[in-house]
Amino acid sequence: MIKLSKTSKLDGILSWSLQALETCPASVDASGELVDACKGCYATTGNYNFPNVKAPRLHNREDFKRDSWVSDMVKGLDSSRYFRWFDSGDMFSLELADKILDVMIATPWVKHWLPTRMHKFAKFAPVLAKMQALPNVVVRFSSDSVQG
Repeated sequence: MIKLSKTSKLDGILSWSLQALETCPASVDASGELVDACKGCYATTGNYNFPNVKAPRLHNREDFKRDSWVSDMVKGLDSSRYFRWFDSGDMFSLELADKILDVMIATPWVKHWLPTRMHKFAKFAPVLAKMQALPNVVVRFSSDSVQG
């Protein structure tokens, strides 16, 4: 069963999320330290620490592996016009990235927004390029810096 959340700062737009940092391999630099932009990650404080907020993010980490996940996501977005991937976490695996792409393709009526740092890994380049080529998708390559 898919578990979506509503992003209050985006007028209740639906989001699919994971636990921050543990699903963000690009949040660390070559020395293993958190990059500047992740040191004060909002998704590790406040409401994100409540069990009822953590539970769906933990669930989603395994749930996407189901065979019916893509079709369930498409059904879940049936009446949505806008969708945000990851108000916390990131697409930590190619399997997840490919499935997200399938959802994006199957929901042309939805405008998808995907902020990510996974552009730092060459193996994600092909799937990110396919996402960027879709007219209903905006992929935002997040910066490691808070300076620009």
